[in-house]
Amino acid sequence: MDPFSYPGPLGVRDSKTDGLDDRLARITTRRGVTLWVKVSSSLPGQLRAALRAHAIQCLPHECAGLIVISGNRWWAMALPAKVSTKGFAIEPSVWARTLENLERHHVEIWATYHSHPSGRLQPSGRDHVLWWTSERLLLLAPEGERIAIAQYEWRP
Repeated sequence: MDPFSYPGPLGVRDSKTDGLDDRLARITTRRGVTLWVKVSSSLPGQLRAALRAHAIQCLPHECAGLIVISGNRWWAMALPAKVSTKGFAIEPSVWARTLENLERHHVEIWATYHSHPSGRLQPSGRDHVLWWTSERLLLLAPEGERIAIAQYEWRP
């Protein structure tokens, strides 16, 4: 199965979206609801460095991953995603195995993260499905020669 054809959690479709991104944006605008609210971020320095390195490594495409916690350890975990300049998708069976392994090893998902290579540090309509994985979202985007990070929380 082509992962871009899968519209479920952590899956977005590229040219096959038929305006899905626009429809989701209109729904939140029309109702006046803000789903992702920007919050201040205080991530450990090593974690910030790992996120920035992942985003730079993937340019000009998006990167995608999870920030996970086990005990007192935090780390960025890159996801095996099919990426483009405008989206990413994860094969459903791979996603299911990933979640099972995290649960088996008592690893908590603290946040999802991905990059917007276009430089936009705001959630898109496609990002709404990410609440299913975590109520925290970190967006990474090029800002000059560095990578900026913005943190959002889901508040429907």
